[in-house]
Amino acid sequence: MDSLNDALLRLLRSAARAPRRETKSDLSLAVEARVLAGWRSSESADPLPAGVLSLLRRGLVFACAVMLAAVALSVVQVHRGTSSLWTAPLELVDASYLR
Repeated sequence: MDSLNDALLRLLRSAARAPRRETKSDLSLAVEARVLAGWRSSESADPLPAGVLSLLRRGLVFACAVMLAAVALSVVQVHRGTSSLWTAPLELVDASYLR
């Protein structure tokens, strides 16, 4: 492991000593500004239309309501058959395995 660390350290030191190349842009400032503006405006565009997102939200709310109603009904059904509040969760689990 130490040999890997030493090799990495030597590599990083030699990279730090290497001369840096100057990068020169071939595009003018106006072209760069237009390209960047187009890129930024394309990022802010919403990939889903507003109607689809609204439909997905409504579907999620409906699915949550159905799930809560099913859990509440199953807890009530199990609680009717038990005499103790502490045994109700165990009977609920047992009932789910039997069905």
